[in-house]
Amino acid sequence: MILALHGSGPGFHGLEFKPGLNVVLADRSPGAASKDSRNGLGKSTVIQLIHFCLGSKASKDIMPRIGPLEGWTFGLDFHVGADVCKVSRSVDNPGQVEVCLPATCNPREVKVQDWNLLLGERIFGLDPADEEAHRPTFRALISYFARRGSAAFLNPFETVQKQPAWHTQVFNAFLLGLNWRDQSRVQGLRAQGQALDELRKSGILTLIPGFQGSLGELEAEKVRREETSRRDRLALESFQVHPQYRDVEREASRLTQEIHDVGNQIYETRQMVEYYEAALREEAPAESSQVARLYEEAGVALGAAVVRTLEEAEEFYRKLVMNRRSFLSGEIERLHGEATRLELESRRLTERRAEMLSVLRTHGALEEYERLVQRLGEQDAVLRELEQRIENLKKVQGGKAELKAELALHAREARLDFEEREPIRDRAIGLFDRYSQELYEAPGNLVLEMDDSGHLRLKVDILREGSRGVESMKIFCYDMTLAALWSERQSGPGFVIHDSLLFDGVDERQIGRALELAHRESERLGFQYICFLNSDRVPNREFSGGFRFDDHVVHRFRDGHESGRLFGFQF
Repeated sequence: MILALHGSGPGFHGLEFKPGLNVVLADRSPGAASKDSRNGLGKSTVIQLIHFCLGSKASKDIMPRIGPLEGWTFGLDFHVGADVCKVSRSVDNPGQVEVCLPATCNPREVKVQDWNLLLGERIFGLDPADEEAHRPTFRALISYFARRGSAAFLNPFETVQKQPAWHTQVFNAFLLGLNWRDQSRVQGLRAQGQALDELRKSGILTLIPGFQGSLGELEAEKVRREETSRRDRLALESFQVHPQYRDVEREASRLTQEIHDVGNQIYETRQMVEYYEAALREEAPAESSQVARLYEEAGVALGAAVVRTLEEAEEFYRKLVMNRRSFLSGEIERLHGEATRLELESRRLTERRAEMLSVLRTHGALEEYERLVQRLGEQDAVLRELEQRIENLKKVQGGKAELKAELALHAREARLDFEEREPIRDRAIGLFDRYSQELYEAPGNLVLEMDDSGHLRLKVDILREGSRGVESMKIFCYDMTLAALWSERQSGPGFVIHDSLLFDGVDERQIGRALELAHRESERLGFQYICFLNSDRVPNREFSGGFRFDDHVVHRFRDGHESGRLFGFQF
């Protein structure tokens, strides 16, 4: 139960609260202008400051607007069980709170994280040493009893926008008195399944483009690569590095070129031999009678002197032919010798090149050795990747099977436990139904069920659905149900706080009934109901004769002047 909210600034309007129904009203001043508004006077900020003192993250409350509040400290007095606790928290140093519990003790500073653990232990009975991975926390649970922000008034089972499903299941199971650990373990098993799926994705062979593969395909690929690696390793073991490998390689290339050149020379020599031999066969001396006939046929009468001259010419030509034949024979003999010499040189060069090539075949250069080492290293890396992915895939397949069996077993145990808690469920369902009928004279259903996988499914229905107002009253009825359930325990927050957002769009008849219901139940069960309203939304004509609304107004903010606001100035 909250006793008071304090602020250190001079214009701050401290608020004091009492048991039962408490209304903080945003009212219109008698002299207010038509453009003044009841909005922005500080109603929602009061809820933020309560959360601030109860250990919320400062960045989500007033810290974005810290400028005007530098040097301010806010305090909250409230009951924790039978003790009165006083806590204060500075805007300038939000990581610490000053706590006095009980009121007679000396104040001591506590880190906000430890403050939350202490509150969770004292108010909700949470074990600070609980190592459950998906467990309820004080900050999550208290947000159901003091909803803040528009997202908190959209769904009875959620208090923040896009709330994870497991939060909804675990937190509401805890608050309703069901086995929240079942929901936590379901989430744990789901997380294991997601981890296995991620492991399966990581088994894709990114080192081998386009290859994904089943377990059998991966193992076949592993065998193939092992054989390739074995061959490369043997080649590396027998590899010999020649210190002058590049010199030998260049010498072999030079010899190849010389052999090619000598071959060309041999060919040209053979061609010359054939030419000279053909010319030798065609060489023959001419006779004088043949020359005479040639002149006779030409019609020329030759004298004796001319004939003698022809005989001399014939002798000259004969000698000339003999000399030419002698020259051709000598050239042919010389060319045969040159061809023989070139062939011998070609054989010598060929044998020398063979020696060089033999060295190249049996030895290698250092850089070739290094390339072979690198290739073997890359191959071994791929092989290790394959082995890891095969192991991962085996884990996934085995883990999926074990997980499926564990989920089935857990779902069975969760359903049995759920059935055993039928009286607890019936109590919550009965309260919600009664509260909804008091508001609408129509039945309301709080649906609590366990599906085949052990997940808790929650839903609320009120017969008169469809309007924004009915949706808000589902939240009202659910929160009242939680307040009633926790009032029956030794611990609990002892209060429910509703912002004016809850009543937006709600029919004034339902607002009147809700306020009277909150008054009766809080008085009967001993908890505190705090709500914030604009004065123009107070349904005075809808209250029953015995209900005196003004008796429950604990504070009025007024428009028209800054002094009527929470901080005494525009914030």
